[in-house]
Amino acid sequence: MARQQRKKARSHVAAAHSTAQENSSKSNDAEELLGAAAVAATFGEEDAVVTEDAEVADGEESLSRGQRKRLKRRSAFMRKMGLVSRVAEEKAAAAKKQEQGVFADLEELQQSLFEADADKTANKKGSNTIAAKKGKKKSLSGRQRQKLAVRELAQLKAVQTHSSFQGDPFAAIQKHLQNTVVQANQELLNKTNAAAAKRVGGANRMDVEA
Repeated sequence: MARQQRKKARSHVAAAHSTAQENSSKSNDAEELLGAAAVAATFGEEDAVVTEDAEVADGEESLSRGQRKRLKRRSAFMRKMGLVSRVAEEKAAAAKKQEQGVFADLEELQQSLFEADADKTANKKGSNTIAAKKGKKKSLSGRQRQKLAVRELAQLKAVQTHSSFQGDPFAAIQKHLQNTVVQANQELLNKTNAAAAKRVGGANRMDVEA
């Protein structure tokens, strides 16, 4: 009887010890997953994956087999989180492009045009101010920049709602650029001809007076 009781006691102790080890392993896994999620939320997913890989490489020799398996599982989990996030971003971008149509592709072009027009206007006004005030450069005020932005936005909306632009945006932009270049060249030619005529007229007057 005493021997059987001792065997039962030893079996109970062994079972309790095994249960405690399993609970400790599960607790460690949960803590490691929570720690990985916290790292991803604080420093970003890619940084977290790099951190996990570095930890595995640095401590692989000193860790036990079970710990190495847990680290590999955690690293795979972090990679999966990053993949899911990238897929979600790609789906959102595709949905936005499908919703906006051709205008989604023209957003960057419109932004570049705004910046180019603003720089061109600022440089032109700065040049006129330098010529008028002997080298003193005058920058645009906040109100002037706001008026410029409002005017450019109104022009952009007018272009987007135009029938030719909605039918073929790129052809409409090409035609607009061609017309603008032709008009600018014509204005430059007119100014050149006027200046030449003025010089010729002045020379003729000087000859008559002489």
